[in-house]
Amino acid sequence: MKTVGITTTIPIECLIAAGYTPVDLNNLFISHPDPGHNERF
Repeated sequence: MKTVGITTTIPIECLIAAGYTPVDLNNLFISHPDPGHNERF
């Protein structure tokens, strides 16, 4: 599956039906122990 980053509320069912894996970027960056990291999906 392809990955897509989201930063707002959207119906994720549409992304899943299109073959994407949604990743909530807000939670990913806020909850990471190293706030200056560069994450590659």
